[in-house]
Amino acid sequence: MLSHKSKGTKVPTLSQATHTYYKRRLNGLTSADNYLKTMKIIIKILGDKPVDKIGVTDVNKLIDHLVQKKKKNSTINSYKGRLETTLREMVQAGHIDPLTATKNLREGDKDIHILNADMEDKLIYKFKELDFLLHKQISLIGLETGLRWCEMFEVRKRNIDLNYGQITIESRKNYTQLTIPLTEKAASLIYDHLGFCDDNDRVFPFDNKWKYGGWNIARRDLGYEKTGWYVPHITRHTACTRMLQKGVPLPVVSNWLGHKSIAVTMRYAHFVPSIMNQYKELLNK
Repeated sequence: MLSHKSKGTKVPTLSQATHTYYKRRLNGLTSADNYLKTMKIIIKILGDKPVDKIGVTDVNKLIDHLVQKKKKNSTINSYKGRLETTLREMVQAGHIDPLTATKNLREGDKDIHILNADMEDKLIYKFKELDFLLHKQISLIGLETGLRWCEMFEVRKRNIDLNYGQITIESRKNYTQLTIPLTEKAASLIYDHLGFCDDNDRVFPFDNKWKYGGWNIARRDLGYEKTGWYVPHITRHTACTRMLQKGVPLPVVSNWLGHKSIAVTMRYAHFVPSIMNQYKELLNK
């Protein structure tokens, strides 16, 4: 998470760190209000202490408090993620050093939702009908690659190698670099944008405000306005599930999506009973 060794002359408090992250990363975005509300709750639980005084004990305190409030594991992980994101900003600012993050709580299979073929067709057609062609293209790339939308927004032209059919993600959720193959369809969709970019330009120079602006209109028109799981991240869940359905081995899917462990990928196995059934014959012998 972070170190108890401060690298700056004056270490910000958690509320000051929150304000810094908000101003630098979220000001004007639709996700800003949610972030500020969440951090206000976190600060109330942990106290407004200097960020170099926050450690694993505080993260566990946050988790224990939310468990007592009977929050879902997915919600607890979201709160924990907000805190970690705020602290990473302080790492980048030179105030603290990073430490290994604590593990997320296991989220139940019921927390995963995917698009079936009919739902995908309706979503893509709706984007076309609304003339949101970039939302359509990025949705399709997400379905082909399993990339998060935020990862796609950070891809530079230099990260794409169409000769070898691969893309490198430098800016990821856990700060590790990842190179994955591109399907022909994904490569074709990306190729359309490369002619407008210099090597260091972002191929898709968008943000959360743009993402949710178009997505939420399509979501409303399709009748999912009040459905909490119908969010852009569903393209990643769907991609993972379809890889497994098509017979891509679990370890390969795990590496492809950059999961921290194969246990994360196993959460999707219930969508594909054949993954377990193929080993049944071994037990019958």
